[in-house]
Amino acid sequence: MAKMNLRNHRTSSTLFSQVENHAEWFVKEGTPQNIANTVWAFATLGVESPKLFSQVEKHAEWLVREGNPLDVANTVWACATLGFESPKLFSQLEKHAERLVKEGNTQNIANTVWACATLGVESPTLFALMEAQTEKLLQNSKAQEICNICYALAISDFGKKNIKLLVDMWNRAVQMNVSSSSKEILCQLAQVEAFMKADRIDLEEPPSELRLRMVSIVKNDNTASRSHTQISEMLTKLGFIHENEVPPFEEWAMGGMLAIDMARQKQKIAIEFDGPSHYLKSVRTGDVTRLENGATKAKRRFLERVGWKVINLNYQDWIDVDHNKSEGILFLKKKLSDAGIKL
Repeated sequence: MAKMNLRNHRTSSTLFSQVENHAEWFVKEGTPQNIANTVWAFATLGVESPKLFSQVEKHAEWLVREGNPLDVANTVWACATLGFESPKLFSQLEKHAERLVKEGNTQNIANTVWACATLGVESPTLFALMEAQTEKLLQNSKAQEICNICYALAISDFGKKNIKLLVDMWNRAVQMNVSSSSKEILCQLAQVEAFMKADRIDLEEPPSELRLRMVSIVKNDNTASRSHTQISEMLTKLGFIHENEVPPFEEWAMGGMLAIDMARQKQKIAIEFDGPSHYLKSVRTGDVTRLENGATKAKRRFLERVGWKVINLNYQDWIDVDHNKSEGILFLKKKLSDAGIKL
């Protein structure tokens, strides 16, 4: 479906709607390959379908047990791309990790660990088993696959535990032809290097051409939201003098990547306003939950390891108070107080 040139938007919308309406029958009667290809199409086109994905979660044990590594990789990739929390599915993934790593190719494995990292799912068995397959992973691998593995190791906090795998993957990544590297690859490499620096691990210096491209691609293009601006103004009124979009290090060449929303640099106090994109969606309803995704967890961990005190503000809490200025100020004052910050 996703590979078709869908010129008739109304027809394609009807098709996806019908699959969603008949999700229970479709998953029950389909094969793991049918289901994997379908959820991949939904995710590729950005079509959210909680009924379909809730059925995938319901039948997770069967899907992972009977599915081949490609089927499983496409299914978990789809969940991660749409941001659906799927605890049962990923629990089964960890249970069958040995088979999936042994039988899967580099692309299957790379997409699978990327999904775990994106959703913030801890999969220690999966990552540990990968290290024994390093030689296979390096053979006939593409740049995106290698970078996905590097990124997954760093974001999931398994880089230090699986240092040989990470170093081998990193060394291969920076030796590849970067002339056509996508923005995604360059951002992934920049983040891997930063996270490993926080763990006091020095990776091989990228070639000068790659370094220049990494720096150029992550220039500060962050735009503050209305809520961010509101919060910043209220913090100033409270006496919390700060700056916006602050780099995590004094010497930081990576522009807006990992920039702190609001920070008091001298005391190293960081305030992060986390909007909907920082949280997972319920696989049953499609509603945004309070479960943080992998990138949000990783950024807080990174900032704390380089010496910052981090305060995360959930947008769902802010919605309850932003209509009332006095309530907003009281909310922020309590958040600062709870973190031990005196005004």
